[in-house]
Amino acid sequence: MGILPARHKLFIGILAVSYALVWMIFNILLVNPQRRTLAGFRQKKARIEYDFLKIKNTPQFIAEVAGMVQAAEAKRASFLWLTETGDPNLALFDHLSRLAEQRHLVLAQMQRKESVNPGGKKTPYFFWQVRFEGTVLNMMLLMDDIENSPHYLKITELDLAPGEDGKALFTIIIAGLKKQG
Repeated sequence: MGILPARHKLFIGILAVSYALVWMIFNILLVNPQRRTLAGFRQKKARIEYDFLKIKNTPQFIAEVAGMVQAAEAKRASFLWLTETGDPNLALFDHLSRLAEQRHLVLAQMQRKESVNPGGKKTPYFFWQVRFEGTVLNMMLLMDDIENSPHYLKITELDLAPGEDGKALFTIIIAGLKKQG
C-alpha cells in the first residue's frame, strides 16, 4: 500500500509543479502589485499625517482655528440672541424701541403670537405682532434696519393702515429663532 506506481508519482510531481507555477503567476500578477499599491498608500498616509501634525502645531494654524471658532460663536449668538437674554420679549422690545427711536417712529404696541404651525406642530420661531406709527419712508428704513441688523430677525407680514396727523400705522409680524433642543 505504501508504494505508489510510477505513473502516480509522475502525476503528483506534475501536479505539484503546476500548483507552484499557478501560485507564482498568481503572486506575480495579482498579489505583488496590490502589496506595492498598499505600501505606496501607507507612505502617503504617513507623509500626510506628518505634514498635518507639522501644520497643526504652528501658531498660525492655531490662531486661524481660534478665529474660526470665535466667528462661529458670534454667528450662533446673532441667531440665538433672543433665547440667551433670558426674556425674549424684553430683548426684542429693547432692540425694536432703539431702532424705532433712531427712525423717528413710535412703537405703539407689541404682542407675542403663538408659535404653532397650522398642523399643530411647534415652530422653531418666536412670533410677535408689532405696531409702529410714523411715515412710510421711516418705516421702510426701519424694516431695512431690522432685517439687516446683526441680530437675526425676519419680517413675515406687513399691514398698513391710515393713522392720525398724516402718519400711518404699520403692523408687522416679526419672527426670531428659538433655541432648539
